[in-house]
Amino acid sequence: MSDFALACHQVGLSIKYGTTYFPFDPVELVRALTKIGFIPTEQMGPVPIGARVDVKGILGRKGDAVLSINTERYTLAINAPDPEYVLSEVESLESLLDEDLGFNSSGAVLYYELTAGFTLKAKKNVLESWSKHFTSMPIIEEFSEILGQPVAPFGLALVPTGEAPDQPNWFQIRLEPVLHSAELRHSIIVTCRNNDRGEVFGFGRSMDTTIQALLSAVEDG
Repeated sequence: MSDFALACHQVGLSIKYGTTYFPFDPVELVRALTKIGFIPTEQMGPVPIGARVDVKGILGRKGDAVLSINTERYTLAINAPDPEYVLSEVESLESLLDEDLGFNSSGAVLYYELTAGFTLKAKKNVLESWSKHFTSMPIIEEFSEILGQPVAPFGLALVPTGEAPDQPNWFQIRLEPVLHSAELRHSIIVTCRNNDRGEVFGFGRSMDTTIQALLSAVEDG
């Protein structure tokens, strides 16, 4: 079967730091942003020695990429329409932090979190594809009996077995029909969180292949 044509709506990669205080001066970052092609959205004046600066919002833009910060939540994030674009810009950002601010970003991370949303045109009726996988399951048969009519899951959320979501290392892939065109289009929402940079970046770079395989299993399995 040929590949599905994925339409990516937005991809974000956020860095959550595990330090006691926000680990670098946002003013210094803004001043250095042009070195990696970002245009600062606002200029920050000098900060009194010893003072802490809380910053929340967009720091800069580079084409379709947006860099944002929330010092109260210890996060730094880049959003863009394409996974590889986001990963590349985060690599450049962390190199800038290391080379210009003397800050080893990956060494202070609590976790990296990749989020992405996709829609795509199905090759088969989406509702029928989902229904065929579950109608004979005992729990679905019991639900149908309780409700007095045949029922089926409206998609599925995949997570690590037995793992709660309130921890640094976790993922979720939610696959379901698009609400306004449920027979025609799939929706995929992805979250991948891990304190290992390589795990998140590897997941991001293989995300297209993973989604293709999952949707083929839904329609052909």
